[in-house]
Amino acid sequence: MRWEIGTGLPEYRPLGASGYVGRRRRTRPPVTELHSVRVHDPRMPLPTDLPRPAAVVYASCLRAGPAGTRVLDLALDSGIPLAKVTMLVELLREAALVVDTPPPCVDRRLLERVLEGLRRL
Repeated sequence: MRWEIGTGLPEYRPLGASGYVGRRRRTRPPVTELHSVRVHDPRMPLPTDLPRPAAVVYASCLRAGPAGTRVLDLALDSGIPLAKVTMLVELLREAALVVDTPPPCVDRRLLERVLEGLRRL
């Protein structure tokens, strides 16, 4: 099964069919507000065409130090809305200026047991 651009629906095409235009696959998960972000290399110069809000977010990452900070804290520190900060962090990640790590996975069974306990109250 291959995805064709334009219809929004999957359409099967044989492997030898011409005219195939595929969608780009994401290799990394999208950035969320709980991702931890740190500067990749503080000595690397910033690109000259970097938008000003992205430079502000980058400066906030530099102030956080080598341990990094969460995207949510970057939004609070820079005064930029959270949705815009997540897009700017993705932009900085694509430019290899910052490194992000996803939040740790949560044990679903533990959360279900907590929810059951709360319902019993």
